[in-house]
Amino acid sequence: MEKAVEISSKYAMKGLFDVATLLRGVTYDKSDQRLTETSNVVLTADNITLDRRFEVTKRIFIDESKSFSDECRLKADDIFICMSSGSKKHVGKVAYIPLDTNYYAGGFMGILRTASADCIPKYLYYVLNAPIVKNIRFYGVHRIDRNIQQYYDEEKARCGGNRECVSMRWMYIMWPIR
Repeated sequence: MEKAVEISSKYAMKGLFDVATLLRGVTYDKSDQRLTETSNVVLTADNITLDRRFEVTKRIFIDESKSFSDECRLKADDIFICMSSGSKKHVGKVAYIPLDTNYYAGGFMGILRTASADCIPKYLYYVLNAPIVKNIRFYGVHRIDRNIQQYYDEEKARCGGNRECVSMRWMYIMWPIR
């Protein structure tokens, strides 16, 4: 069992999914792809550098007749996250989106979108890049679609019911409340 860590702060203790929503990227048929530029542009993990910067280097053009939900478009203050990859070094990499874009997140990607009243988006981005979160990238991101309460309960059992231990192991950390 891990040693309990006392956390004291003027900020409220919140879970990741108390302050943010995870949206899955768009999917499409291979036959919908186009070689010429269209207004439906999908981005993949190639657009997040290994040093976690958003850099548009690969655009996938999709037929104009295909419509995607505007919710899956990358917007200012979003965190673009690689949810699945054939490479462990790519799973969990994140990039901060500073401005609204006309790009959609691809199917193996996700968008963490904060509730503006609950969390400072840039802070969340820095937290997701902090060393303490390193284990989550390889242990948790590939299972992030699972019921978060079930995940929390598993972590709680693993830590012998110690909330502080769970807090350190699974994104139950402090968020600055606006």
